Amino acid sequence: MSTGQLAAPRSATPRRRRSDVNGATDVNDRPAQEQADHGPLRAGGEPPAPPQGMPRLRLAVAVVALGLLSGCVNGSEPDQTARDASIYRSVIIDVADGSGIAVDSAEDVPVLFIESIGPDQIPLPIQADIVASLVERYEIRFIDNQDEAVEVDLPGSPVRPGSLLIGLGPIDIEGTAEVRSELYLSVDEVDGFRYTLVAAADDVWNVAGSPEPIEPEGLVPRS
Repeated sequence: MSTGQLAAPRSATPRRRRSDVNGATDVNDRPAQEQADHGPLRAGGEPPAPPQGMPRLRLAVAVVALGLLSGCVNGSEPDQTARDASIYRSVIIDVADGSGIAVDSAEDVPVLFIESIGPDQIPLPIQADIVASLVERYEIRFIDNQDEAVEVDLPGSPVRPGSLLIGLGPIDIEGTAEVRSELYLSVDEVDGFRYTLVAAADDVWNVAGSPEPIEPEGLVPRS
């Protein structure tokens, strides 16, 4: 696993997300068919245990990620790791669900390339937590180089079919949490968002309201 860091025009205003009465996005607020296929998400965006029919590759990725997590958390700050993983996980789910990404078959899951757009890389234990907890819903790949996620030889350098490129910035916490996120579809379609999240329980953070559109900076086309 790396330690580093989408097609019709989209408007600058992100798609509206459904919210609960308190304005916090409910990670279980999904179409009935999707709920039937995957089961409801637990608080913080964690999916239920993988079904028996899950492809072996995704299951193996989850096992490896869990092993990395258990090995890396020793000597670090597990509470902060769980908190930051929950914050990033909720942002990833919201960005991906709002993108309307589709896959070729019901057996496939979208591939989400995640790149750090902050001064530091996302720590490995946090990466491992996110990969393992979302393995049934997405194939998460943390990358160091944007070229790993895009078709650089095609006009507009679009992302690879059935995938998204999502940028995640540092987490700023002062009561609520704020995170910059960016979504890359092609060189002409890069959106930026500022997310606000609230704590719902210990180490469980939910998106509050709709993200604020901002100018992208981290996933702008490379010159």
